Amino acid sequence: MQQDTQQILDSLLRLWNTGDADAARLAYSDNAERYDPNLQEPARGPEGIAGYVAAVRIGYPDFRVEITETVLEGDRFVFH
Repeated sequence: MQQDTQQILDSLLRLWNTGDADAARLAYSDNAERYDPNLQEPARGPEGIAGYVAAVRIGYPDFRVEITETVLEGDRFVFH
């Protein structure tokens, strides 16, 4: 699981820091949903989430994500 977790984290960083839509396919399943209180409907699936990230990056082109800590317990993980 540790290697899978690292691949997901690397994909999320690449998606948010570069806008690489291919990274969304590695990080999110087809039934994933990304909720934002500013939107009426969630972004769905890798393509929808990649589109959401692209829109955020247009508004904030210097946006960067940095992961400083991860916690892995069983099949769940969180990052800060």
